[in-house]
Amino acid sequence: MSKIEKLLKKLCNPAYKQNVRKEELESILNHFFEGQWTFGEISGSHNYRIYHPYFKNFPEKFGPEGFLTIPVSGGKFIKHFYIKILCRFINEIKEIEK
Repeated sequence: MSKIEKLLKKLCNPAYKQNVRKEELESILNHFFEGQWTFGEISGSHNYRIYHPYFKNFPEKFGPEGFLTIPVSGGKFIKHFYIKILCRFINEIKEIEK
């Protein structure tokens, strides 16, 4: 099991309730969504925008463009419940791609 998979397993555990550092999120995004995410592309924005074609299937959650938006709290951390949302969709995408 790679470091990223171990990190994802830890963060996706329902009992894990700690905020996640930006660096940890970025390592997961680089692994699963390489070239498909941005940070702060709008001036003053502290949000990650993640794109995947799968997200377009759910316009009510991701909008017509298919972006998952994850805000940063305090400039350094991501709230654990946003990570749980990301975990759910990573697992769904992994199942589809099998």
